[in-house]
Amino acid sequence: MLKVFSNIKLKIGPKIIGGIVILAGLGWFVAKKQWARRCVRIEVTVDDSHQQFFVSEQSVKRMMTKSGSRKLVGEPLSYINLKEIEKDIEKHKFVQNAEVYAGVSGVLFANVTQNRPIARIVRPRAKDAYINFDGAILPTSSRFTARVPLVSGAYANKFVNGKQDEIFEGVMTVLRKLEEDEFLKAQIAQVDVDKEGRLKIFPQVGKQIFELGLPQDIDRKLQKLTWFYEHIYPFKGPNAYKRVSLEFERQIVCE
Repeated sequence: MLKVFSNIKLKIGPKIIGGIVILAGLGWFVAKKQWARRCVRIEVTVDDSHQQFFVSEQSVKRMMTKSGSRKLVGEPLSYINLKEIEKDIEKHKFVQNAEVYAGVSGVLFANVTQNRPIARIVRPRAKDAYINFDGAILPTSSRFTARVPLVSGAYANKFVNGKQDEIFEGVMTVLRKLEEDEFLKAQIAQVDVDKEGRLKIFPQVGKQIFELGLPQDIDRKLQKLTWFYEHIYPFKGPNAYKRVSLEFERQIVCE
């Protein structure tokens, strides 16, 4: 019985090896033929699923060609360094990720994901700046203005200068929660951080100010803010109170 199985293996083995060799040869031939092709054109796709337009197709093409000094169209694909082009695109502050690859037909594709800000830091004596979900500081752009909550106050100015402490992390928690909560995001216009790190929230509609105190127990405080909008706001309206404190546990203080 063992001898029979041994014979079967010996008969099948060469066929499998032969098939692998043929497939490898075909793969090598196709790859060689593809890379012998020349770049016929460049196609750029910029992710704008969040309606952010900091990066355009034209600007990506300029980065890929280094404003015309790097020839791509007409060049053999085997001469084009795709990784180097990706790195050049990702140098742009508003590019989070870039993927560059060549198609079988000779088209050079670039897929770009934008670096999306979640808030804008406003500074009366210096240029404004954006901040993204990871806490990275981004410059403003003359091309596009993002509709995001504003961050103001003496302490917020330190964020642009690289200060990352407990206050910074607390503020980032607030901003991330607002970004992820579509309802609250639609209500909030501005977050103010005073020199001691205490937070105040200004709504889109109305003159009342929501006080959070120090950026601690953020989930609890924002849950109370949602409760206020669901159970008090519909009956009292946007201007019933000047001040609404969410700082203290198990209570909302309205004045």
